[in-house]
Amino acid sequence: MAGGANPPSVVVSPVGTHTGKPKDTLVNIRATGQFTINLLNYSMVSGMNQASYTYPHGESEWPHTGFTPVPCVKVNCDRVAESMIAIECVLHQIVPHGEGTASANYVIGEVVYFHVAESLYGEDGQIDPRKTDYITRMGGDWYSRTTPETMFELGRPESTESLWRNK
Repeated sequence: MAGGANPPSVVVSPVGTHTGKPKDTLVNIRATGQFTINLLNYSMVSGMNQASYTYPHGESEWPHTGFTPVPCVKVNCDRVAESMIAIECVLHQIVPHGEGTASANYVIGEVVYFHVAESLYGEDGQIDPRKTDYITRMGGDWYSRTTPETMFELGRPESTESLWRNK
């Protein structure tokens, strides 16, 4: 989830495993203070699903996914080369919520670098969301695919706040 814009921030929430232990994602973020978020498009769904398998602690998912690790620019971890958008982050704060199985840990990261595929830019120089073909997790085994046919644009009602924000 996108957070603030000054500085740019994001929030992810790796929940506890069925045994109540933290997932490797959370363990690694705590240990290094760094992470990347790789936005996925529909062509990546098989590799994404394979990455969700519970591998033994310390075993890399990379060889199992078909994805290519690429070094980041500002953080000391890899990003997914096939991802059209990758976000490099440093840890700001972890907010635990609950205990045991499926408890939440809200990881707030400050964005320090964006990687964006050139093919996503429109003629106006902005990212064109109609070119993304994102997939999103809805919960459990359910996912959604974002395509131009399922997207719509909705302007905000004008107010003093929206006029300031849209400048």
